[in-house]
Amino acid sequence: MKKTLVLLMSLLLAIACWGIAPTSTSAETTQGFKAEYFNNKNLTGEPILTRMDETINFDWGSGSPDPSVPADNFSTRWVGKITPKYTETYTFSIMSDDGVRLFVDSEQLIDNWTLHSITNNSKEKQLTAGRQYDVRVEYYEAGGAAIAKLSWSSPSQAEEFIVADSTLKAIVNINSTENLSSSEGAKVTLPAGNYTVSVIGKKDGGEYDAWTKNSRVNGCDEDGKKCKKGWEHKYFYQLGDAKKVKVKQTGRYATPEQALENPPADATFTLTEETEVSFFVQDPKNPANNQGGVSLQIIGK
Repeated sequence: MKKTLVLLMSLLLAIACWGIAPTSTSAETTQGFKAEYFNNKNLTGEPILTRMDETINFDWGSGSPDPSVPADNFSTRWVGKITPKYTETYTFSIMSDDGVRLFVDSEQLIDNWTLHSITNNSKEKQLTAGRQYDVRVEYYEAGGAAIAKLSWSSPSQAEEFIVADSTLKAIVNINSTENLSSSEGAKVTLPAGNYTVSVIGKKDGGEYDAWTKNSRVNGCDEDGKKCKKGWEHKYFYQLGDAKKVKVKQTGRYATPEQALENPPADATFTLTEETEVSFFVQDPKNPANNQGGVSLQIIGK
C-alpha cells in the first residue's frame, strides 16, 4: 500500500508540473480497478454504479457495496491492469461468496459461477516481469454473505491483495499556427513509463479534428481523398534532447471529418526517467495562414 501511495503521489506531482496551459490540456490519474455494479446477477443492462476500487478486497457481510446497490441479487465486473515484479509462476487466489470468474489477458483462470458459501479458488500462471497484463473479475451475489477477495503470490512475493496499476491520461492540443518546432511545441513533463499517443477529435475532448496548411484544399479525387493539399494529421514529437520523430498522416482529405476517420497509427515510446516531451507540427512557410491543429490523447502506464 505504501509503494502504491508513493507512485500515485509521484504521478500527481508530475501532472502538476506540466508545461501546458490549462486551456490546452487536461489530465487525470486513475488508480485501481474500474468497477461496474449491476442490479442483477448476470452483469446485464446498464451498471447502476461505476467507480474505481483500488483492490478487490471486500467482505460486505449481509450488506451491500453502496446504498445504490441492492444487498442481494447484484453482480460486479472489475477491470484493470497489473505488472508483475518477477518472471516466475504466480498463484492467483479468489475468496468468494457467491459466483466468481477470473480472466488474465482473456485467459479464463478461475470459473466458479455457482451459488456457494465462502470458497477459495486458486490457479497458477507464468508471468513476465515488467509486462502489463489485463485482469477481469466477474462476481455475483445471490443472498446471505457477500465476499470477493483477489490476491496473488509467487516464490519471490508473499501473498498480497492485487493493487491495479495506475494509468495517466492526458489530452494535448497542437496549434498549427503556434507549435511549429520542438522549442515552440506543446510541452509536457512525463514520469518514467510506457506511453501510447493517439489522434483524437472534438468528440473525444480534443480542440481539433485536423489541420491544413495555408487553409487550402485542392487536388482531391471524387471521394475527397488523395488531396494535393488538404486536412491532415502529420505531427512531430521530441523526447528531451533526442532526435525528433515524425508521425506521418495517412493522406490529405477534403474535410477534417474525413481526416479524422483515417488517423495515423498510434505512436509509442518508453521513458526511463522524467522527461520533457514536445509535440509540434512543422511548417515554416506562412504558418499564420494555417487552420486547425492536432489533438492527441496520451496514455501512460
